[in-house]
Amino acid sequence: MKIFIPFLLAIFIITGCQKKEHEEHTKTQQAKQESVQKPKPKPLRSTFTLRDTNSTIALKIKNNAIKIPNSKKVVALLFFTTWCPSCKAEIPELEAAAKKFKNMQIIGILLDHTNDIDKFKKDEKIDFFVSTNIKENQELAKRLYPMVQAPATMPIPLTIIFVDGKYFVHYLGAAPYEMIVADMQRVEGE
Repeated sequence: MKIFIPFLLAIFIITGCQKKEHEEHTKTQQAKQESVQKPKPKPLRSTFTLRDTNSTIALKIKNNAIKIPNSKKVVALLFFTTWCPSCKAEIPELEAAAKKFKNMQIIGILLDHTNDIDKFKKDEKIDFFVSTNIKENQELAKRLYPMVQAPATMPIPLTIIFVDGKYFVHYLGAAPYEMIVADMQRVEGE
């Protein structure tokens, strides 16, 4: 009987070790299969060409910062549509702030198709660049919306303000003039 107990214990230990080795081998095989099956994510796009009716703007994104040749110190990207009442309300607020702060540049990023952007710009008294390349604009939105943790449903209007190319603040929904001015005063250190 004394020999039987150590013999039984030895069998349990050996069997237990083999089971553990088998589980580890199975996990390793599963990990290898998953790594082979998962497609590698596409690298994030970093260069965009924005077009309005008269000109183009090259925009580059790197590490949550943007680079636009010959841009002003402050760049406000306004993502909007022509049918959105809040977007229409945001436009004069931004324009008034840009008139007060000469170092501010507004770039409109149109997210819907419109037959007559010139008429819309005239009706809304828009005096800033509006990119009308919808496919490119939507790609830019897909790239920047996650940066500000905006929902994938792309709520509008969204205004993202960059200072010297670096993210500064964003407004999801129409922002009042006073809020924009307060943020611009922070930029200027007033």
